[in-house]
Amino acid sequence: MNSLKNLILLAIIFGAIGATYLYSDLILLPFFILLLLLMATFNKDEFNFTYLIKVIIAFTIVESLLGLTIFKLITHKPGFIQNSIIFTSHLIIDILIAYFISNRKSICLKYIKNISIETKKEIFEKSLLDAPLLGVYLLFCIVDTLALLENLLRHLDKIGFPAEAASKFSDFQFLYNNYEYIKYALLSLVLLLFISLFIRKATSGSQLLHRR
Repeated sequence: MNSLKNLILLAIIFGAIGATYLYSDLILLPFFILLLLLMATFNKDEFNFTYLIKVIIAFTIVESLLGLTIFKLITHKPGFIQNSIIFTSHLIIDILIAYFISNRKSICLKYIKNISIETKKEIFEKSLLDAPLLGVYLLFCIVDTLALLENLLRHLDKIGFPAEAASKFSDFQFLYNNYEYIKYALLSLVLLLFISLFIRKATSGSQLLHRR
């Protein structure tokens, strides 16, 4: 429990630093991808470990491409429309990542051809990262959904509500103002979960060598 608390605390710190001093997905997301790639390279024989990394990297790249393309094309749209598109896109991506994590076994067995018996055994083994990663991406989904709802409340007049009634919610912008901090904190937590397991595997391997 203490180790989990420490990971969460570190994630919050790294997320705050990232959002404050490196306020750009073009800096943080490539760095995030690079570290995951390095860990996947050193653990290429760990099928479940590399599967999870590949899923997260693939969708992170999609997210980055959206930021470079579609999100740039909607800058002339009203804020309500921009935020709706952006938060919905993030929500869809996070739902897909959560789906690929929670259905790891069935997806691997259905779509990956020529799987060896050893790999099949590993696929059926419970990965230490499955539950915590799924939990983090469900948090992502909750944050995205709340950000969408907040955006809707802040612009009720755009969907037909009287301006007087809508004005009561015009100051609802907690998630709008803190979305990057929360997002980078959760991304940091994802990275720290992989790093903690990576170190654990490296340490256990080193201990095994010493025993021999």
